[in-house]
Amino acid sequence: MSLGRIGILAALVAALGIYLYVYELPKAEQEAAGHMLVDAAADDVTALQLTFPDRVVALERDGDAWKLTQPVVGPADATQVRSLVSALTGAKVAKTLDDLPADLTDFGLAAPDPVVRLTVGDAPPVEVRIGRTTAIGSKTYVQIGDEKRVHLTQANLRPSLDKQAKDLRDKQLIDFENDDVTRVVIGGSDREPLTVQLERPDHWVLHPGNLPADLAEVRSYMSSLRSARAVDFVDDAPSDLAPYGLDPPRLRVDVHTDEDDTAEATVLLGGERTEGEQTQVYAKAADKPTVVVLGQWSLGSLDKTAAEFRDKTVLPFDQDRVGEMALQRSDATGFVLRRDGGGIWSAEGVEATPDQDAATRLLADLRDLKGSAIVAEEPTPDLAAWGLDVPALRIALSDGTGQAMGTVLVAKQGDKYYATLEGSGLVYETRDYMYTRLDKTLGDVVPSTLKAAEPAED
Repeated sequence: MSLGRIGILAALVAALGIYLYVYELPKAEQEAAGHMLVDAAADDVTALQLTFPDRVVALERDGDAWKLTQPVVGPADATQVRSLVSALTGAKVAKTLDDLPADLTDFGLAAPDPVVRLTVGDAPPVEVRIGRTTAIGSKTYVQIGDEKRVHLTQANLRPSLDKQAKDLRDKQLIDFENDDVTRVVIGGSDREPLTVQLERPDHWVLHPGNLPADLAEVRSYMSSLRSARAVDFVDDAPSDLAPYGLDPPRLRVDVHTDEDDTAEATVLLGGERTEGEQTQVYAKAADKPTVVVLGQWSLGSLDKTAAEFRDKTVLPFDQDRVGEMALQRSDATGFVLRRDGGGIWSAEGVEATPDQDAATRLLADLRDLKGSAIVAEEPTPDLAAWGLDVPALRIALSDGTGQAMGTVLVAKQGDKYYATLEGSGLVYETRDYMYTRLDKTLGDVVPSTLKAAEPAED
């Protein structure tokens, strides 16, 4: 081949490379990136209507919130609506078809499912018609407004828009701020009302009885109340609540935020129904007309008794006050730990210094000892019934002046564990791990005593 021809071919190759780099590559990158299906930001959308062959679902922005306007009127679930709007405004065009037949049946656009009307501010609504999904490539045909062309976008757009009104309704039964609550009253058709009253910050008491409540249990209960969510909407305009077991209700929970008798929020729970293999409970917020159903677990988490709320701490005490901790074991072993004014632990009769973290942790585990249930409450319970007449562990606390702060007895009976504060009249069943944390020997808190007891190697 002559040099001239080689030069011509080289020039053609170079020109082709320049053309591809300058024109085709940017075009390919642009098509790969795609442009947005609709020219709207999710936060700017003010209304949305979904028209399906069998239903119409309409939403409007109400300030910072959303509400349903069709087929029912009421607050919408903000998370669900944001997801719905974002699915539409975040959809990208993968390809556009300009040369189209007059009949769009093959694209699923002769009878679109759904037709979406998207409103941004005061502008006229934009109509988005959703067609079928391609068998190859998994794209969805979409047509915008009066455009003659058809766009292809991601296949998940259609299922993202396929919503029933109940999917978009606000499912939260009641709402309140935990810090505002002053008391919770739990009653019902066949039970005496139980009041959980805030006496001072982080200190709740139970009435009747004026018994201390467990702060963690109270917080958990209020969390259960706030997180109760409808799984279905049964009746938006009930003429009679009796068929749902709500007149009178099986359970009524009133949440108060001040000292008067007007509840901030009230939940009513009633009868049950079965859906498939699931049992559901009819429920209603007192200030809303709609009867809903909750999962059966909601009844279990809200139908609490005084025994479940009670503070079951075996020995409440201030760790900083403790000056001495004496642990005796049923095998006649044990140890006594003392703490000086600087907070340093020492062991009675032992020259070695205790592991300070281990000693402090043992004290903390004693403070955290709680019952899972109260098994006896009487002036002089028969401790032998729970093995507490000869306890596996006896732990006595004194303050810095030598004054007794209380003695805890812990025992194992069969496969269960029990604890009591000596002289309290209360016996608790407790968890095995709590017993294990307290079941310590001198060697656990003064490790050097273990080494001293080990025989010397030959």
